Amino acid sequence: MMPKFLFYLFLCLAIFFAGCADASDETNETDIEAGNISDDTPEKLEEDAAGEDDGGKKIIEIPSCDDNNECTGDVLNERTGKCEHKRLEICCGDGFCDFSERCNDDAHTTVCPLDCPRTCAGVLTLSEFSCEGSCSLNGENFIITGSSILKTQMENIGELPLSSLSSSFECRQMDSNVIHYDEKNEDEVYNNITIKDYFEGDKNKVVLKGNHFPNNTALYYLEISGVPEKTRLFLCTIRFTGGAVYSSTEIKLNFETESL
Repeated sequence: MMPKFLFYLFLCLAIFFAGCADASDETNETDIEAGNISDDTPEKLEEDAAGEDDGGKKIIEIPSCDDNNECTGDVLNERTGKCEHKRLEICCGDGFCDFSERCNDDAHTTVCPLDCPRTCAGVLTLSEFSCEGSCSLNGENFIITGSSILKTQMENIGELPLSSLSSSFECRQMDSNVIHYDEKNEDEVYNNITIKDYFEGDKNKVVLKGNHFPNNTALYYLEISGVPEKTRLFLCTIRFTGGAVYSSTEIKLNFETESL
């Protein structure tokens, strides 16, 4: 039979160790609540490391299928897990000249010159006439009191060149509709006035390259010599041709004597 003092000794030790265990549990719970100790178990850490987020959802990395080609549609095939690149039906830069990429007739420019040849026809435009010398502009009429030079800039806004471009003019007296000046008889003197025309450099023909080249412009001159004897109003029609009529314009010349 165990002596009584040994029995009481074991009982005291049991009570002591039980109290220490309870205190340890309370300390752990307090630390966890305070955030001093992580509640992650090794299993959870392993799960997180394996690619799960805090909400327990698996993180899946989707590879980028962008092939840096604007002319392909890039998609990920979920079944195979591989990227697929499908050629877009119409795309500038894919090497195929689609109908919609050809000449824009309104803009006179090829929509996609990367895929299509530049085939827009040459188109001639003129800026407004200006004058130098004894002349001025009054509304739509040029007032001519002596020798003057009228000029305008020609520009090819199309893509194909305008070759061997030449000019012609005729001037009609407006009150009688009689032609007194034309390109066939530039030396004719009427009302003490002669008129001739030419391109810059005193040329009678020019070549205007397409709008994608720098030399697609030229100056045109209508030179008036002499001092008018009487007041006369003329309507002059100027045409520019190169196998076909490319453009024409009209200007009004009001010859006035210096006394007016």
